[in-house]
Amino acid sequence: MKFPEALETIVNSSTNDAAKRPAMGGYVFRSAVSTTEGTEGDYTLTFRKRENSGGSPVDYVYSYDASTDTWTAPTTKPEFGGELFGELLGDDWFVGKSADFERARVPGAGDEW
Repeated sequence: MKFPEALETIVNSSTNDAAKRPAMGGYVFRSAVSTTEGTEGDYTLTFRKRENSGGSPVDYVYSYDASTDTWTAPTTKPEFGGELFGELLGDDWFVGKSADFERARVPGAGDEW
């Protein structure tokens, strides 16, 4: 599937909240969709890079406001270089759980496979 289809899937899914391509170490994940009065339908999409910085994940969080149908970009944005551009154009995106993608991105002690 292409990136827009993957995003639509994770936004509408109750179980799969993340998407990536097979060769990517990083991934994109969705926060819970708000059900709170006044913010119904709001959520965030986070682009998480493969590598950590200082032991912490490197995230770029985009916020969606359902009431105005607008996006807010993070102050610090990812570099839109050739690698990211190529990933976004790929047609082999798949969806899954962000917890599973995170375990693959940063394996725990003793994780061999």
